[in-house]
Amino acid sequence: MHTFESSILETIKARRSVRSYNNSLVASDVLDQLLSFASDHVTGPFGNTIRFQIVDARGFDPSSMKSLGTYGAIKGAKSYLVGISRPAEHVDEDFGFCMETAVLKATSLGLGSCWLGGYLNRSTFAELCHIVPEEIIAAVTPLGYASPRTTLRDKMIRKAVDGDKRRPFNTLFFAESFTKQLSYDEANPRHVLLEAVRQAPSASNKQPWRILLTDNALHLYLDEDFPYNNRFEHVHMQNIDMGIAMAHITWAAQTKGLLGKWEMLSTVIAHEKFTYISTWTSQAV
Repeated sequence: MHTFESSILETIKARRSVRSYNNSLVASDVLDQLLSFASDHVTGPFGNTIRFQIVDARGFDPSSMKSLGTYGAIKGAKSYLVGISRPAEHVDEDFGFCMETAVLKATSLGLGSCWLGGYLNRSTFAELCHIVPEEIIAAVTPLGYASPRTTLRDKMIRKAVDGDKRRPFNTLFFAESFTKQLSYDEANPRHVLLEAVRQAPSASNKQPWRILLTDNALHLYLDEDFPYNNRFEHVHMQNIDMGIAMAHITWAAQTKGLLGKWEMLSTVIAHEKFTYISTWTSQAV
């Protein structure tokens, strides 16, 4: 029997953004299973805690639905998973880590999803989730079953952000120094972790992660588009992307039987453009 951990690499490959749903309701026991799992995984690598709620969208004002996301309305979804955080250092990374873990669980349950953040219209969700003043809805995702037909609008959106494309492995990952690009070796378990990052979703598909591989560690850096990442007061989408990368490494490592932990090192190789985020360090089995 496949567990969430054992099948994570297949789940990562299977996940894709779904914007049009087939109008079917998701069974309450499936939603309960997802929420229970998400609620058991609410603390990120930096120690911040995230809160999750699932809301029923059937009573939403149709006019508010038209402005839910950056790329226009999500069609047909009856349920949404809402991620809620509070301002803190590295909370964006922790939010990305926990939310992506929940998204991958949703995928393993056969549900479609789509990260919605940035210009997301948060007012409807804030009311339903009883948000207190210091809380932030950094992102939400619809939950449901993909429409059997891909709409022209969906195709145009994916084309606009090159949603099906990923940067070449050797442009994202480096060995020992940033002057040595890394070529993918499927037989190398740590390369498998890197490939799991390469396949991850990111805001506008910018894929801002850069990783330096050393003897026993993966050093994660952000190649920041500063104006893009600082458009919003309380949410930094590319730092959320860093948390998504950390989640893919963490879960892929478990699948490959690799033990490791995330830590911020006091001395790492500096880069004139990339910002150091954290290091996944291998531990002896």
